Parts: sequence; C-alpha cells; structure tokens
Amino acid sequence: MNRFILSFILLFISVVFAPAAAVAQGLTVYNIVSPEYRLGSFRVHPPTGDGWRQVANSSTVLRLVYAETLDGGTDQATIHTRADIVAESFAIEDPSLVPNGLRLTLNGQTQMMEQRGDALLGYTRIDKVEAGVETHAYTLKSKIEGEKNRYETFFVSLAPDRSEYMVVKFTVDEEDYAKESFFKDFLESYKSLGYPDVEPFVEEDGDTESAPAPDDDSSPAPEAAP
Repeated sequence: MNRFILSFILLFISVVFAPAAAVAQGLTVYNIVSPEYRLGSFRVHPPTGDGWRQVANSSTVLRLVYAETLDGGTDQATIHTRADIVAESFAIEDPSLVPNGLRLTLNGQTQMMEQRGDALLGYTRIDKVEAGVETHAYTLKSKIEGEKNRYETFFVSLAPDRSEYMVVKFTVDEEDYAKESFFKDFLESYKSLGYPDVEPFVEEDGDTESAPAPDDDSSPAPEAAP
C-alpha cells in the first residue's frame, strides 16, 4: 500500500471518532470562540455568532459546537448541541506522494465509507469548496440509533506546497441542516481559511491530473447534502 495513503488513513481516524451532536448539561465546558486559530500553519477563522462555542483547542486540533439553550424546567440549563465540528491539521512527510487535493480527499472518503459498513446510507460526490486554500468536501449519510440518521461533511484542505493538510468534520443529525443558518455561517467563514505564502509544490515528473470521485449511482446522496 502507498505509504502516504496508509499514513492518511491512520491520521484520519483521530478526526472520525470525535463526539457527535448530542445533548449536554451546563455551560461550563464551553468557551467563547476566538476570531482566529492556528492549526499547524493553517489560519482558521470560525463563525463567531450566537450559539458557537469552543470545546477544545491545541496547536493542531480545534473542536467547536453550535448549541442552543432549551427550557428544561430545572435550575440548570439544558444545552442542545445541533452541530459538532472537529478540525485537525497533519504534516506531510513527503509531498511527492500527494498528487493533488482531490486525490487526497478521495483516499479519505474511501476509507470513511468502508469504516461505516452497513450503516452507510448514502454519500455525495467530491466537490471543490470556495476557500483561501485548495479545499474539497463530501458528505456521508449513516444510520444511527432508532430512526435517526447522521450527516458528516468532511472538508479536506491541502497546503500549496503539500507540506500539510487539514481535515474538518462537520457533524449533524438533522436532514435539512444545509438550510440552517449555522451551516451557511460555517461555509461563509471557511472562505477566509488562510495559509502562509509559500512556493507551490512542483512535480518533477508524473501525472498530476485530478482524480475521479467514486461512482455513486448505486448509493444516492443525502438530499440535504451540500
């Protein structure tokens, strides 16, 4: 197996197993969202409006949630988390092993689909996303408990010199999430994603054409997927 693909699979797992949308008690675990974060060398400007809160942050990892206060009829407020975002940056040891951002995203999509197995209900093709750094995205629709479905949109951003990439997983349990203001706010904020000025990686040899997305004719995409 290609050494980079194997490394990508192992690193991607740390993003996949982040907690998904849920109902939590209290406000003490939530912090105000900062205007800017540095994840590796990526400059991330998240949505900062009402409802957005920071749960965790380090030099390479950021977790945000979009939450609303519910009237639980008790002295302690009940917080309903409608969206969960986990972002993580990874260094690329050998940029020559990464043909392009689309291939990078396709490798991750294939692994994530295999991981969900029979729970996978649908997926979208990979699309390019408007951002300050080359970014592609796709959505997976999976079955969870009862009649609920989970929608996970993965954004994969590749540094111009291919020395680093970032994965952002946006998780919701609502079918019509794409119509919600919190998702639109997130997409708008992603446009400002930045990276230091570096010389783009130049291939000495080899084919750098875009990789095709998998054939999804037998697995329809979620209706609400962007």
